[in-house]
Formats: sequence, C-alpha cells, structure tokens
Amino acid sequence: MGKGRLILFILLIFIFSAGQIAASDQLNATISVNNSTALVTNGSLDNASIHKSANSVIYVNNSTGPVADYTSIQDAINNSKDGDSIIVYGGVYEEQVVVDRELKILAGPGETVPAVQCDFRENYTYDELANSIFLVRSNNVTISGFSIIGDGYHFTTGIYLLGAENCSVVNNNLMSCGYGIYLDDSNNNSLEKNSIIPTSEDFSILGTGIHFRQSSGNYVTDNKISRCREGIEITKDSNRNKVLNCEISSSIVLEYSFNNIIENNTLTALRLSNSHENYIFNNSNCELTLFDSDSNELIGNNFSSCSTSVYLCRSDKNILRDNSVNFHLTLFDSDSNELIGNNFSFCSMSVYLCRSDKNILRDNSVNCQLTLFDSDSNELIGNNISFRSTYGVYLSRSDKNILRDNSVNHNNVFPDQYIHGDYFYEHDPLELSGIYLFKSHHNILENNSASYNLFNGIRLDDSDYNLFANNTIESNNEAGLLLHNCSQNEVYHNEIKGNKYGIKTESTLSFKEWKLLENIIEENIFENNGRKFDKSYFELPRFQINAMVILITVYLFFGILIILVLILIGILIYDKVKKRKSE
Repeated sequence: MGKGRLILFILLIFIFSAGQIAASDQLNATISVNNSTALVTNGSLDNASIHKSANSVIYVNNSTGPVADYTSIQDAINNSKDGDSIIVYGGVYEEQVVVDRELKILAGPGETVPAVQCDFRENYTYDELANSIFLVRSNNVTISGFSIIGDGYHFTTGIYLLGAENCSVVNNNLMSCGYGIYLDDSNNNSLEKNSIIPTSEDFSILGTGIHFRQSSGNYVTDNKISRCREGIEITKDSNRNKVLNCEISSSIVLEYSFNNIIENNTLTALRLSNSHENYIFNNSNCELTLFDSDSNELIGNNFSSCSTSVYLCRSDKNILRDNSVNFHLTLFDSDSNELIGNNFSFCSMSVYLCRSDKNILRDNSVNCQLTLFDSDSNELIGNNISFRSTYGVYLSRSDKNILRDNSVNHNNVFPDQYIHGDYFYEHDPLELSGIYLFKSHHNILENNSASYNLFNGIRLDDSDYNLFANNTIESNNEAGLLLHNCSQNEVYHNEIKGNKYGIKTESTLSFKEWKLLENIIEENIFENNGRKFDKSYFELPRFQINAMVILITVYLFFGILIILVLILIGILIYDKVKKRKSE
C-alpha cells in the first residue's frame, strides 16, 4: 500500500469516528417545540424535564363569559410562576388572596369590574395582617382594576403589602375596610389613581385610607380618599415617601418620619409629630399642626377652613414661606422658625407667639393682630400689619425683640355698633394702639410706620429700656407715642406728625412720676400735633409741685412743733431735778 493510499485510509477512519460522536451528541441535544424545551437522552424524551420558558397569561372567571383556566384567583396564583399575568374577569370573588410570587393581577375586559371581598367576622382577630383581602408578600406585584370590599370591621385591610418592594397598586376601588392599603416594611412601591372609601355605608367604622409603617421611598399620587378617620398615615420611620395630587376628605398624619414630600394635595388637616425635614408644598384647604417637629419646609400652602390654621408646639427651625393662612397661626415653645412672605387674614389673632424665641417674621401681610407673649429675641421685619380691631402688634413680657420696617397702620377699627358696646368693657379704647408694649424691655423699634390708627400709634405700659428710632408716627387720633409708667426709653429721630398728642406721658402712681423724666427724647420732628407733649417732659406739673410744697411745709411745721415741745418738756424736767437737788 502506497503512502498516498495509507493517508487516505487514515483520513476516512477519522471522518467516520467524528460522525459517530456527533450523532451521539445529537441524541442528548435539547429540542424546542411550541415554546417548550425537552431533553432527549439516548434517543428518548424525558417528560419529567419538560418546563415552560416563556411567561404565561392565566385567566380567571367564575361567572358567565369567556372560558377561563380557573374560577378562583388564589388557584391561579398557586399554579403560576414569577413573571406571569393573571387576568380576572368580572364577577364577585369571595376569597382571601395571598400573593407570594411576582405577578401582574389585572382586571379583564368587560363592563363588569371584578369584585374581591372577604368576610372575616366568623374568625375575626384584631390583626390587620390576618384580616387582609389581598396579602402581598412578594416584590414586583401589580394589582389593578379591582373593587375590593371589606366587611366593615376596623381591622380589615383591603391590600396589605408585607415586606414587598417595587409593587404597583393602580386604579382600584377599596371600600369598607379599616385600612384601605397598608404598607408594612415595604419600600419603593407605587400607589396610583385608587379610590378609597374606608367607612362603610352605615358609618359603622371610620377607617384609614393608606397607612405606612416602616415603609420608605413609596410614590402615592392621584388617589381619592373619602369618608375616613385619617386619609394617609405615615408612621414609624417611614421616610422619603412622596404624596402628590391626592384628594382627601380628612388628614395626612406623619409620626416619627423624615424627608417625606407632601405636595399639591387637597385635604382638611396635616399633622406632624416627631417628624423632621419634611417638605410640604402647595397643599390646600387644610390646617397644620406640628408637635416636636423640626426643620420642616412649608411653602405655598393654603391653610384655611379650620379653627386653628397653623399650630407649632415645641417645633424649631421650620420654614413657613408664601403660605395663605386664613385663621390663627400659633407658635408655642417653638424657636428659630422663619415665617416669610405669608398672608395672614380673617381672624381675631392671626399670629401668636408664646414662649417662642429667636423666630424671624419677615415680609408677611398680616391682616390680623400679631402678638408676642413671653417671647424674646424675635425679629419682625418688613411686615404689613393693618386693619385690626384691637392692636396691630402686641408685646407682653417680651424682651430684646427687633421690630424694623413694619407698616402698622389703620388698626383699632371698630364697626359702629361696637364702639359703645360691651367690647370696651374688655379693652379700654385708650389702651388700643398700632403697636403696644406691656412690661416689655430692651426692644428695638426702627423705621416702622405706626399711622392712621383709631387710638394711639405706639403705647408703652411699664416698659423700660426700649429704643425708638426713625419711625413715622402720623395721624393717629390719640397719642403718637404714649408712655405710661415707663422710664429709660430712648426716642430719637422719629417723625411725629398730625396726632392729637405728639408724645403723651402718664403715671398712675405718683411716686413713679419722676421716672418719666428718665426717658430720653431728642432730635425728633414734631409737626401739626395737637400738643407736642401732654405733660411737660422737663418739669413736674405745677399742681403737683404745689402739693409737694404744702406737704413738705406741713411736715416741717409739725416737726418743728414736736421738737419745741420736746425741748420745753426737757427744760421743765431739768428744772424740777435741779430744784430737788438744792433742797
């Protein structure tokens, strides 16, 4: 055999062996049939190894209509895998649904909305988790298009998300549940366009629309929540949630929660307790209450239609800017807050600070009274405080405050029927003023306008060591500046024009009258006042001087008389003693 034939023979043997190996491998190949795979071993099909590789759509229907795979939602879930979609046709499904895998559970087409309801009353427990109609324990679940109906008990929950993330709850109607939607340790979920009516038709419960517990990063938008005790509760370290564009017939409550955004909602009340650094923007028709809550930002809201529009208690470093407040704003034991550019109107006492220090009130429009009570070191700058029936600005026992560039005009305005009515029994009209200081010391009032007030422009009672400089005090019906039992105040460079009295001084206690001399009044401009001073500032009134001269004369007369009598008695006694010795 030649070399060429030998080489050809070896090559043929190699090709034949390779063919045998390829055939053997082909017997163990994976065969794809109808979106399914099967493993072929030694030429036979292993049925146990068949598995679906594509996501499936499973249909549920328990009434007339299309033929479906199951009549129970729970049966469909139990026979599904992650990524499947379950389409539920219209009908009433009386069952508790537990979702423990990643699914889309959607309402099917048709005019009838699928309703899921469950009655827990036979085996009722005080547990929102046990009494949940939809219990979601998996991530990436979508529930959309259902009516979810509770049994009217407080601890029934429509949809309960437990440790679930990235879920979507969209376009559902939830009714008669103690909680419409409950998020427990569930993050980054989306709740959109749901209608939630927790209260049953007979108002047997007053439930909560949406409740967060230790759940963060959730997105809540365009939900409508009505007939409820609380619209949304965000509690126990639920942080960085967003609540946007919701229509709520009651309140949003934040407790021990931080960095949440509440924006563009319509609601009746917003309450924060131990909640910090939250952002509250452009909400309407509500009141606001902060307890022990710091560093929150409240911007562009309309706080109205309530007994107390805004109330801060033990809450510091908050920013309230460009809000409309149609009733009271009260700060109690609240320090270092900023109130800027707000509109306060339609109330008897618009802004009230009690034991609240170092706050800044700037550029607000205050169509109501502004009161500081036991509040020190606050700054009131550039505010317009006008058209109040009592005082414009009232400081009581409040020290070291700065009032600068404020317009305090047209106050003490009474309707005619009250001018001579009972109101004056509570407020002596001669005490009413644009700016009134009572037992308040070391305050600075600069560049303010206190004009056109029905009574006094500025009045001080028992208030010392205050500085008044560069103020315009004009056309007040009583005194421009009234000092009552006051001393050590400095009044410089003010324009005092067109008042009944330019400066009026009074003392109800005669022994304090001399204290009025200790006020320093220099370099002011007085024009067209009825009298520059009601009483001479540089000497005591003459009738008082005469009275004192008479009193001193009487004292001297009787004193001298007593001394003479004593001397005479002494002489008589001396003479008697001397006569006895001589005998």
